[in-house]
Amino acid sequence: MDAENHRQNTNAEVKNVYNKRYKSRDERKEALKNALEIRKFEIEMYWKRATYFWTIIAVIFTGYFLLVNAGGLMKYPNLVFLVNCVGFIFSLSWFLVNRGSKFWQNNWERHVDLLEDEFMGPLYKTVIQTGDLKWWHLHKEDKYSVSKVNQLLSLYVVAIWFFVGLNHLIFKLNLELSTNWPYIIIMNWKSIVLAIITICTTYALLHYGKSDPVKQGTRDKLQIDQR
Repeated sequence: MDAENHRQNTNAEVKNVYNKRYKSRDERKEALKNALEIRKFEIEMYWKRATYFWTIIAVIFTGYFLLVNAGGLMKYPNLVFLVNCVGFIFSLSWFLVNRGSKFWQNNWERHVDLLEDEFMGPLYKTVIQTGDLKWWHLHKEDKYSVSKVNQLLSLYVVAIWFFVGLNHLIFKLNLELSTNWPYIIIMNWKSIVLAIITICTTYALLHYGKSDPVKQGTRDKLQIDQR
């Protein structure tokens, strides 16, 4: 009960701050219109980006397994590992783009939540649920988030590429265990360079791929920041 009261008080405080930035009714009405349009645009772009990444990743998967079936692990090990690294980076990018798209979609949905009551009532905040939803009722609907399922799927694909690449390196290492370590490094310098480039690219995506930083609010408080 205390947590719920705290959340309501926090939301009321945030709404007051928000209304101070949009003082007139006309400003708030125009802001609501723009928020709805941008939210719709973000949803459309979300699925366009998903289609873009799915197409590229499917092509990479196809190329990878064609190479493996043609004996590429023995004949062209560096090429196979290159395709694996490219698949990993594109899949990681897809996962991060999904997270970024969801962030901005939620941002505009929160704008709508703050503005809609005055003009059209709590439409977006109201969920009409009929019956008791259970996950094992396979013939009925359930409260799964389409974007969250897609995000988890993209993370699964990232994990697949990671373990495929790890398996590739272990396979190469097992073939060369009879030789000494300096020889292994010299013979596999291309794979080592590819691995280093992939690690650096992963760090760059995770560290530099974010939008301009905003001030972090507390866990229970909705932070309002100007970009």
